[in-house]
Amino acid sequence: MRKKFRHIVIFWLLRPFFNIWARLYLNYTFDRFKDKNGPYLILGNHTQPLDPVILSFSFSKPIYFVASKMVYNLPFLSKMMDYLVAPIPIDKFRSDLKSTKMILKTLKEGSNVALYPEGNTTFSGAQMPIDEAIAKLVKHAGVDLCLFTIEGGYLTRPRWAKRVRKGFMHGSVKKVISKETLKRMTLEEIFLEIKQTLLVNDYEAVKEVAFKGKEKALYLENSYYVCPSCKSLSSLISNKDELSCKVCDFNVLYTEQGTFKPKGYVGPYFETTIPWFNEQINYLKSHFEALSNDVVIFEDNKEHAYLIRDLKPKQFMSKGVLKLSKKALIFEGENHKEIFPIGRLKTAVQQKSGLIIYNPDTQKTHYFLSHPRRSALKYVQAIKVLQKEMKYV
Repeated sequence: MRKKFRHIVIFWLLRPFFNIWARLYLNYTFDRFKDKNGPYLILGNHTQPLDPVILSFSFSKPIYFVASKMVYNLPFLSKMMDYLVAPIPIDKFRSDLKSTKMILKTLKEGSNVALYPEGNTTFSGAQMPIDEAIAKLVKHAGVDLCLFTIEGGYLTRPRWAKRVRKGFMHGSVKKVISKETLKRMTLEEIFLEIKQTLLVNDYEAVKEVAFKGKEKALYLENSYYVCPSCKSLSSLISNKDELSCKVCDFNVLYTEQGTFKPKGYVGPYFETTIPWFNEQINYLKSHFEALSNDVVIFEDNKEHAYLIRDLKPKQFMSKGVLKLSKKALIFEGENHKEIFPIGRLKTAVQQKSGLIIYNPDTQKTHYFLSHPRRSALKYVQAIKVLQKEMKYV
């Protein structure tokens, strides 16, 4: 049984302190949900790492969150988190029937379960891809479905940013669909309902709000790596509220509305992060056509390579250089070398700059960590473009 008495005690003891902290630090407000029935399967839009904490404020009972197995790669914190809140671990890259069974069992025992169907916090403020398999899980769960959204979450704490900025952030249950209604709905109808209800665009939802903070543009280059002006790769550099290019005269300010404004620069730019994010992918597609197979597309030094072990702390392998060509991703370390043929690699970004590589041929997961300005996203998107994938995160 997943539910423990300590989880109830911890839920009620810690929630008031986190509630005060969220109000003061994030300017977060929320609507309370009268969860008289239950259990509920709760789905939310994913804006930032703190989403599970602040979602729980709206509910009066403990919630068991589904989380990537990567949360178990920290020696002490992972054990403490497992003891305190017992997340349900799920594998990002492989079909995980064990996790599905654990979700269904936890619901059957009468406990609430929450997960984020996007599987990733948003890079641009737009909705991340949602796998259609979520509709099957909702059908099989046989419980009421809660759809929960946070507005202002992305602009409060952009995934790429160093600092939080204070503006407006609000969470609420947008819709509850009863298990009886879910039985009558098709998988397509359930999936569409989930996508539409969880769709939040902060640039529309809170466009009149000022999000104030220091160094608002810092580390933008870990997600935005194509210069809008000269199209150079990895040439952008952030400083306080500004983003500029080392190759051309591109220079913009990141404003309190989360938009870009030219600073002494006349030329192409994007007003918000959403079109810029999409255009990067389009540029990679056209750029790669003219390259030979052996040309190095990206290269970064000072990489730390780790091997991810299942539900255990990650194992350090070596320091070294990471290179990407059209044929392979190569890590050249001080005492370790690894070549990953592009073909079937599975990739993801952890937090800001952690690069996760899963090799189906060896069934091993590798993790590359570098400085916060290095973009892990550029490797993920480039590999997916080379694989001719339809989803680029």
